[in-house]
Amino acid sequence: SRVGLNLQQNYGIKITIPKNTIVRSPIVLEFNFDEDNKTLVDNIKIEYEENSEATFIIKYTSDSEDEQFHYLKNEAKMNKNSIGNILIANMLNDNSNSFIAYENNLQENAKLSSINIELGAKYKISNYYTKLEGDRAENDVKNIYIGTNNDIIDINYNIDTIGKNAKCTILSEGALDDKAKKHF
Repeated sequence: SRVGLNLQQNYGIKITIPKNTIVRSPIVLEFNFDEDNKTLVDNIKIEYEENSEATFIIKYTSDSEDEQFHYLKNEAKMNKNSIGNILIANMLNDNSNSFIAYENNLQENAKLSSINIELGAKYKISNYYTKLEGDRAENDVKNIYIGTNNDIIDINYNIDTIGKNAKCTILSEGALDDKAKKHF
């Protein structure tokens, strides 16, 4: 079972890549925090229909040094023979809190590449859950982080390999300075 925050969202979107469609240019979603927008709870659902392909870049940035709070639930459903790339970049200021929950479901021959870039925020907490349900489903997960001062980085991965010949690769790289701590 998975445990997560049960928060009311203030932003939600569902994007579907239609069957037999290849989107050549990246789809970019950008969220900017400032002195008037300090909190965001968002739910981004992406469905790749059969034989579809697309790349998403989701960025979170800050224009002020005010304390900010961000919680993202990112859900990806990968249908048969779909190919997805999802990059999420946390570039919030050093006074912020960033919580990211991933929930992926991959069907037969689906391939998902996930990149999580954690450069900002004092608390960088991410929970990554993938269900490799279909045969030959593949998930490639990359995580890049930087911790300074008293930052706390907490990274949790849970991969359920159910389908035959399903596989997942995980690469996590980063650097810590000062009194920063990382849990993996």
